[in-house]
Amino acid sequence: MEAATSGRLGMDAMLRSSSTLKMTAGGDAVHQRNMLGHLTNDSEKEDPLGQHRSRLKRGNLFSHWGENGQRFVYATTDFSALAWKKQGAKKAKDISSIQIDAIKSVNSGRRNGGHRRGTREAQEERSFFIVSGSGSSLYHLDLEASTTVERDRWVEAIQTWSDAHLRGEL
Repeated sequence: MEAATSGRLGMDAMLRSSSTLKMTAGGDAVHQRNMLGHLTNDSEKEDPLGQHRSRLKRGNLFSHWGENGQRFVYATTDFSALAWKKQGAKKAKDISSIQIDAIKSVNSGRRNGGHRRGTREAQEERSFFIVSGSGSSLYHLDLEASTTVERDRWVEAIQTWSDAHLRGEL
């Protein structure tokens, strides 16, 4: 029993005592915690997008009231733009996008004059719209989610992304 206890204490002492500070090629301080090489980066910053990053990357299918039909909406891989395409589209010409720095606002609900086709209107509680551009050349992207929860998550995700970009955190 004494050998097992001293062996465990010896291992604990090695894990505590083998802590070194190293600098990476990028100039970040990396702290080596134990002999197994477990590394943590002391300069790690919290992701400004948090849980929204995976949602934006993964994308979602929405009803697009401006172009009639379903559109798959997602963040570009470099997070520079919000893009959308017809479901199943493969060609680059079928993809539309808004640069993230051009987004002025993201709003829940139906837009006045938008979210309608003939006599049909989008469901208020599932609709949202994005305003981009400047001056007299404003563009409105009118979308409708399948649920209110989905709409709320996407409004928050796009607004968080736009705000983080404006603050220079991305």
